[in-house]
Amino acid sequence: MKRALTAAEMRAVDAASADHGMPGSVLMENAGEALTQAALKEAGPGGRFFVLCGLGNNGGDGLVVARKLAGLGRTVFVELTGEGTALQHDAARNFDALKACGVTPAPIPPDLGAGHGDVVVDALLGTGLSRAPEGKIADAIGRMSAWRAAGARVVSADLPSGLDSDSGVPLSPCVTADVTTSFGYVKLGQVLEPGASRCGRLEIVDIGIPRAAEQVLTGTGVFLLEESDVRGRIPKRRSDSHKGTYGHVLVIGGSWGKTGAAALTSLGALRGGAGLVTVATRPEAIGPVMQHVDDVTDGAQPRRVGGCAVVDDGDRAARAHRHLPGAKLAGKPRVGDKQDLLQTGHRLQPFDDVIDERPAGDGQKGLGAREG
Repeated sequence: MKRALTAAEMRAVDAASADHGMPGSVLMENAGEALTQAALKEAGPGGRFFVLCGLGNNGGDGLVVARKLAGLGRTVFVELTGEGTALQHDAARNFDALKACGVTPAPIPPDLGAGHGDVVVDALLGTGLSRAPEGKIADAIGRMSAWRAAGARVVSADLPSGLDSDSGVPLSPCVTADVTTSFGYVKLGQVLEPGASRCGRLEIVDIGIPRAAEQVLTGTGVFLLEESDVRGRIPKRRSDSHKGTYGHVLVIGGSWGKTGAAALTSLGALRGGAGLVTVATRPEAIGPVMQHVDDVTDGAQPRRVGGCAVVDDGDRAARAHRHLPGAKLAGKPRVGDKQDLLQTGHRLQPFDDVIDERPAGDGQKGLGAREG
């Protein structure tokens, strides 16, 4: 599993990196190198590079990119959203290093538009964003949007400028990137919609953060479940097995016009490895459910074809129970909407510890938290 960090967690990791012997200057150089490689992959053979830099650490990353691209002999235009004298620490050192290479940041002329084959590097804002972009930064985001519409590719440093790092909510204005190069870790706003769509293709790159720095990540965190986390938990199917070997899932739900949850739950159960899935639904819902689930038969006494059956009866719980030979609902694992299940009648009273899967809020449905 990958841990998705909040902005505060990322700041703590950065600070801990310095304590463990990895200075910020090295991390910035590595981040700039990774961002340079991402930009080169997106460029056409004779493509130009437009690097727009803010006055923080993200701007410093962009200055590293400009220096490296110039060193490769590529055509690069660099713009700062403020005076170079406002830069501090590692960003200021990279500003001086860029000028020493013969490249001085300057406003990009309005008539010098980016287009097909060109790459725009968004190094304006990062995880420290606390309010909507304004002034020169807002103007720069607007130009990036116009260049992207004209065919240029946009590569963002760590996070599209204008995107809230924790919620994934785009402030106005906000960059829409084709590629986002995330430094070290996934950020929470990169995997929550609409932020995930704003990031485009997400690439997590190693910039040298020491493993020991992760010790500051304590308490509850958000983790991304990956295929590798699940694959080893699903046993291989033996050649002498059959659908009854792999468990029976009962799905109770669906009514006219509201069949999606029952159909999707059934498909998910089959895909997750269940040998047999029974859908207990209302008569008027059978047709729509069958349109979504392959190899399904209906009827009061259904045959079970391809591992899925639909039970036709208004009293869904009782009817489904009769189609589970030798099985008992009590004591079986169950997941669902507790309120709805308890309304189906006294036959479901054994479901007194149902896991309530009603979403807590929009955009938060897929999140799972556990102790780090």
